This record gives sequence, C-alpha cells and structure tokens, in this order.
Amino acid sequence: MSKIKRVVIVGGTHGNELTGIYLVKKFEQKPKLIQRLSFETRTLVANPKAYQIGKRYVDTDLNRCFQRSCLQNPSLLSYEEQRAKAIYLTFGTGGSLQADFGNIQFWQKHSNSQEKHI
Repeated sequence: MSKIKRVVIVGGTHGNELTGIYLVKKFEQKPKLIQRLSFETRTLVANPKAYQIGKRYVDTDLNRCFQRSCLQNPSLLSYEEQRAKAIYLTFGTGGSLQADFGNIQFWQKHSNSQEKHI
C-alpha cells in the first residue's frame, strides 16, 4: 500500500450542512490540531457559494459531479460542475492513485474495467 502524502479535510459539500464548515474553519484557525509530520494536511470548503446563500447547492448537487464522465465533459458548466473540476485538478490524483476526500467521491478505473468507489 502506498504511503499517504496528503489529507484534505473537506466541509461544505452541501452549503446547508454546517458542521463540516465549522470544523474546517476551526482547523484553519488552529492548524496544529490537524498537522502531522508524516503527511501534508489541507482544508477546503467545497461549495462556498452554496454556504453563502444557505442552500444545499447553487445549480446541482456537488457530490454528483465527481464521476469521471462529468469531470472530463467540457460542456458541463454549472457552478458545482466547475467547482468539482477545480477541486479535482487541485487535489485529485488524475486516476493514478486512490483518493477519498470524505463526502467528495473520486472514481478510479480498476483493472477489471469497472468503476469502483474508493
């Protein structure tokens, strides 16, 4: 098994679910709570616009936008679709390594040609 190099703590996938956002903000104020010597730790509010308006999402459910077919489709332009692409480009692995960012789901093609949640 590969050594973990980075952990991203994500809150606010849905703008009306405040616990994750609260924790991300707390960790940003007190980073020593999550710092580790063996890997990099980052925080992210996944859907800040939905949080600002107090709704689950702006255009579409963000956690539905991380399927490979959505990430690779240039015609998908809603706020959450663009946000998913930006998050994946910043923190995703491009399919070369496994990644699981809490509520945000990344999909990876496995050798048996089936997509599997990791």
